[in-house]
Amino acid sequence: IFVQIMREITKNPSGDQVERLWLLMCLIVVAFNPSKALFKYFVSFLQGSVETEGRVLQYVQWCLDNSTRNQVETRRLPPSSVEIAAMKRLGTIVCRFFFLDGRTKAIDVHPCDTAQNSVAKLAEKIGLQSIEGWALYESGPTREAHIPGHHYLYDVISSWEIEQLADKTTVKNSPAKALVKKIAAASSDNRFIFKKRLF
Repeated sequence: IFVQIMREITKNPSGDQVERLWLLMCLIVVAFNPSKALFKYFVSFLQGSVETEGRVLQYVQWCLDNSTRNQVETRRLPPSSVEIAAMKRLGTIVCRFFFLDGRTKAIDVHPCDTAQNSVAKLAEKIGLQSIEGWALYESGPTREAHIPGHHYLYDVISSWEIEQLADKTTVKNSPAKALVKKIAAASSDNRFIFKKRLF
């Protein structure tokens, strides 16, 4: 994928295509790393592209900044529409985390942030001395589940969107449209909850 995108970008006369290819490159750089054999060529390609101008230069810089991140594992799901919109403006997703006392805190979540990274950021923001025993949960209309520390929050957000799209597809094919529409509307009511994990 990296090689194909680099080939498509090289000497491409269409500025619009080049911009979209760089956007795609930004999305895959944070999804998985290039192989060890390709890495030095990839970085060399990025450094050679720094002379470009405008929006493309910002995309190149994003790729350079994020190409050296050590990821424990690759992302499991495709980017959500929220992630693509955030990447177009070269920003991150601001996620709201709910506490059991009804309060909430919002923090910026980077595409490479795992649940454990977000727990540490939240702890710092609220002045929590120790994060031992604290965890993130995803809560929806039909479930509440613990998010393992090594899972990426952007994958969780993507799974919510996939679930919501599946519900909307069911609406079109179901005889009981009104009931299924209610379920689909409820599926958008997903949230992150920060609380102690009990065994």
